[in-house]
Amino acid sequence: MLIKNVVHELIVPNSIEERDYQINLAEQAKNENSLIVLPTGLGKTAIALHVIVDCLSKRKGGILFLAPTRVLANQHYEFLKNTIKLDDIVLITGEDQITKRKKLWINSIICATPEIVRNDIIRKIIDVDQFGLIIFDEAHRATGDYAYTTIAEQLNIDNDVAEVLVEEGFLTPEEVAYVPVQELVEIEGFDQELVEQLRRRAKEFLDIREFSELEKTRPEDDLLSMEGMDDETARLFAQNGVRSMEDLAECATDELVELSGIDEARAAELIMTARAPWFAEAQ
Repeated sequence: MLIKNVVHELIVPNSIEERDYQINLAEQAKNENSLIVLPTGLGKTAIALHVIVDCLSKRKGGILFLAPTRVLANQHYEFLKNTIKLDDIVLITGEDQITKRKKLWINSIICATPEIVRNDIIRKIIDVDQFGLIIFDEAHRATGDYAYTTIAEQLNIDNDVAEVLVEEGFLTPEEVAYVPVQELVEIEGFDQELVEQLRRRAKEFLDIREFSELEKTRPEDDLLSMEGMDDETARLFAQNGVRSMEDLAECATDELVELSGIDEARAAELIMTARAPWFAEAQ
């Protein structure tokens, strides 16, 4: 049987085979949020490639490709470097200093772990509006307080209702939650039931946000129990966005010194301890 390869202005010639089921799934994903579930080896990354080059061709924005481990993120980075005809494809990890990461985030295609993305969003290093496409590898991990969930958060109200609220001058959840009810009821098309629903959602959002802000300063159990760690240092790290062993492992020594004020020798020692699982995984 004659093997056909994908032909696209942004794809390296003869780098990837053309498979109908991958193209069909990609066509759906180009037009709507999609969850692709396939057995290992059937080309989920190839499907992502089709969607990526379509997004780039239409200049919809940058591409963020997330993977749960540094090893997987690096695999996707190498795949994309070998198949897409672009120079500005980068891999971002916590080993990159903050000043360097600020420059890396402006590239067209970025491969990264969700922890570093979440932390840099908190630090306001990333403009989330720059991305036209976000790909979550192993999306089944997006539960609870895993970083995928944080990144994928979105408002849970109808777009038309949101537009009306903005047009009427209600720009924040606080305003929706606490202005006199009558001000909302008087909006054309709004009734008492809708207003009560909006106020309830706004108050729930504010409660969740307050709880989330508190959670951001709480170290995770693996960091607290890590060898060489004490409660005070763990809380200091957590207050600066380093909440888990994975977060700590992603840090560079001078970055951790800058964030926490601890001495360089101890920072290096703690980082190496946090990276121990990486070395074990690579063996």
